[in-house]
Amino acid sequence: MDSRAAFEDLLRDEVAMSEQFRAGAGPILRHLLRNDDRAMFSDEVIARVRGILRDLAKQLLTATHDGASEPGRVPEQAIEELVISFVEIPALLSHVHALTLEWQLADHLATRIALDAVLSPLLQARIASPDAEESATAMLLLTAQARFMQAVRRMEYPLHELPGDLFHLTLLSLRAHGAHDPAGDAKAAAADAALRARYDERRTRLALIEQVLAAMGSEASNALYLQTAGVGFFLTALALGSRQDRDEAAFSTTDSQIGKLTLLIAACGLKGEALVGQLAALHPDFDLPDGLQTLRPDTAAAILAEATARTDR
Repeated sequence: MDSRAAFEDLLRDEVAMSEQFRAGAGPILRHLLRNDDRAMFSDEVIARVRGILRDLAKQLLTATHDGASEPGRVPEQAIEELVISFVEIPALLSHVHALTLEWQLADHLATRIALDAVLSPLLQARIASPDAEESATAMLLLTAQARFMQAVRRMEYPLHELPGDLFHLTLLSLRAHGAHDPAGDAKAAAADAALRARYDERRTRLALIEQVLAAMGSEASNALYLQTAGVGFFLTALALGSRQDRDEAAFSTTDSQIGKLTLLIAACGLKGEALVGQLAALHPDFDLPDGLQTLRPDTAAAILAEATARTDR
């Protein structure tokens, strides 16, 4: 077996283990978040995930009091009950987990390589675009990115920033929470209608990132260079280029997922020194294996497809 074939087999084994790890991560996280012992949440990521879920629950319950003559304070028990229902929504839990990892990586790179977590060089260039519409969209993204970094730092997350399907699921949880009594159901229904009327998925941070990339045309591949693109652009470009879910792209940046990250970057078309450079930017202390520079995009895409097929069985 030649060195390239051996390296590709190594990547197949790595991504298979990564998929097994990811499959088990959700149940483990749900178990930790159900536990009432706050000492269990000393880990930063677990604490932020739980904090964001609580904030989402509080926003929803507060909305049921909008317009009331005596809004009152949201009961702690009601918040906890809604958080428990959120924990049972795998897609929501996975998304909040991924957002936390994205925030953590952006915050880390701001310290390690002085990469601005809000205004990356790529975003700055798009704001300066001569195209007025593109520049305006980039300015909206700048505001959304600043809000994202500030919110997650405070263990919060704006409800209206959720993707449409997850926004819908949180509202269903609110309706189910209020269904046990007529008054609560009426308040939940009114809040549901008001929140849906104000929601615009096109103005979410993730949608704005995609809009800016779409406006860049062939230059959108520049978003695969983390050191100038910033984490938000990088993860979206990585997901689009490899045809993978963005949350999965965020998970791939962790230390246990380097094999999968390698395949995602390569599947986007980066190879040789460009591929090595992005892996080194994310994992500077990792010893890159021999054969990495020979990895072809089509081979990487095929290995990812094999792993996905095994997981779906």
